[in-house]
Amino acid sequence: MNVISDPDRYGEGFLKRQGASFVPYSALVANIERELDPTVRETYDVIEQAQSRIPGLSKDLPPRRNLWGEPLVLEGGLGWDFVSPFYTKTEKFDFVSKEMFENEMNITMPRRILGQKKYKVELDGEQYDRYVMLTGKELTLPYKNLKTGKTRDLNLHDYLKNVMMTKEYQTATEGPEGMKSFIVKNIVNMFKQGATEELKNEFPELKDKFDEFELQKITDKTGVPVQELQNQLNMR
Repeated sequence: MNVISDPDRYGEGFLKRQGASFVPYSALVANIERELDPTVRETYDVIEQAQSRIPGLSKDLPPRRNLWGEPLVLEGGLGWDFVSPFYTKTEKFDFVSKEMFENEMNITMPRRILGQKKYKVELDGEQYDRYVMLTGKELTLPYKNLKTGKTRDLNLHDYLKNVMMTKEYQTATEGPEGMKSFIVKNIVNMFKQGATEELKNEFPELKDKFDEFELQKITDKTGVPVQELQNQLNMR
């Protein structure tokens, strides 16, 4: 059993699944909840996992979103079966998503942990939901059309759509290791970085934490105490 052989890796997922089982008649209750609130909810611990399956309580949790910042919504089962566990999602044609899928691009959602090694911070539910929204929907960056010379501010999806329509992109190599994937990954990362900076502006406690990390990095390299570095900055 994975949770026993490697508890650090599998333990959290195991506990989340067990959390849902603590709800009496959890399968039936969960299906009733899906009828009342079909939006898939983001959960971060055992309590929230159970809450996501209880009618009336799940709406207090943030929605789980896709890369474009859109909430994921379950839209019925296969045929009319109130307790059917098989939920389908209405398909709509999306050129950008289709292109990424067909090229098997390994594009990941924004990470819940920002930073690296010991210089990192885990986002809470509100912060992470905002981070995903900024990355996929609300943040805009300038895109210059090389044919017209005009520049427009576009969100991630529209930015990728315009890039994918260019000759340079369409003639690039395909596949997960091709130039098309390289271009898309770089654009997605650019939006993630921009969203991170905006997130720091919206949540001052995050900015303060990352400012502390920058001072700590200097201390780790030079040996100069953090407090002394802080005093030097205050004197400027």
